[in-house]
Amino acid sequence: MSLRVSVTKSFDRFNWKLYFALLLTAVLPTIYTTVRINYLGDLPGDWGFNIASQLAWVNLMLEVVQEALILPLFYCIGITIANREETINRVRTGMAVTLGLYLVFTVVILLFATQLTEWMAQNPDTIGATAEYIRLEMIGTTLFSMVRFLIIVFILLDMKEHIYAILGIQVVTSVIFDSYFLSSLDFSLQLGVNGIAYSNAIASFITLIYAVTVFSRKMGMGASDWREGHDYSWMGSWWDVGKYSGLDSFVRNIFYMIFIVKMMNVVEEQGTYWVANGFIWGWLLLPFYPLADLLKQDTSGPNSIDHKEKTYAYFGIATVMCILWIVTIPVWDTFVSDVLNASDYEKIVGLVLILLPFYILFSYNTLMDSVFYGKG
Repeated sequence: MSLRVSVTKSFDRFNWKLYFALLLTAVLPTIYTTVRINYLGDLPGDWGFNIASQLAWVNLMLEVVQEALILPLFYCIGITIANREETINRVRTGMAVTLGLYLVFTVVILLFATQLTEWMAQNPDTIGATAEYIRLEMIGTTLFSMVRFLIIVFILLDMKEHIYAILGIQVVTSVIFDSYFLSSLDFSLQLGVNGIAYSNAIASFITLIYAVTVFSRKMGMGASDWREGHDYSWMGSWWDVGKYSGLDSFVRNIFYMIFIVKMMNVVEEQGTYWVANGFIWGWLLLPFYPLADLLKQDTSGPNSIDHKEKTYAYFGIATVMCILWIVTIPVWDTFVSDVLNASDYEKIVGLVLILLPFYILFSYNTLMDSVFYGKG
């Protein structure tokens, strides 16, 4: 088969509908994140950015838990997705374990937030406010861990409309409550960065109620089905997959946290780095992560599509994304200054340009990792 025919066949078989569904779910959180950064830019000085940026090292810790628990679900639930009873059992027991681990992590953060903030070399003048903000954020984070779990299930069940709905609810509620708690609008309570935590908690709770309701109706489950008949025997296979992805994430993130995030605090550029990182992850990588999630879905389950047949499509799309990054560089200054409302936009864009080559390599590497996640 010629290269041209192989490329054409690869793109023809690519699941464009699901990709755009996942892309929309990525666009929606980016919208409210951008609105949030814009509101923070209205706060006096740069203390709002500096305090909000400290959630980065907490998220790095949580990413280890997420990659050990959530990502292996593409395989662990994917292989049983056609079996209603087994899928129900894995979802309810998996959510119970996930909630338990997140609660343990939350308790640790509640007890040691101040000490951890000091260790990360945050500005001494904002340590108290930062610790309070981090404690409040753990409420929404714990609730949303359950939503992340169910989103994986919805991806495997190809429930695009409910993936849209979940993110739509999250965006609408976040923008509304950010405006009420955080913004400088006349009706706002103007609670500062703590308003973000309150907004996240409310949005996560509403989204979780919707996701659980949808899954229960899809599977014909009542309240008793959530409480009874839990079988944890499959935890061994979950651990077998999760321990490697968790270890990989731990090694990667601990070095990143110590040598990058902490160093930004030491040189007091944490706000600059946080906005730059938000631009990269919120906008530059926006079309990429749905691509990686789709590859995980394609390579999971008993009837998975051979990923080799789609190699050209996946890596071709990733290459187009990287080219678009380079083409749009001239408008980055305007975007960061006007849309993100950042006064130090030249410094932020300069930092993004330094990081860009590494994120190009990261994009291709993550696609390769997605195959391993999907295959278990």
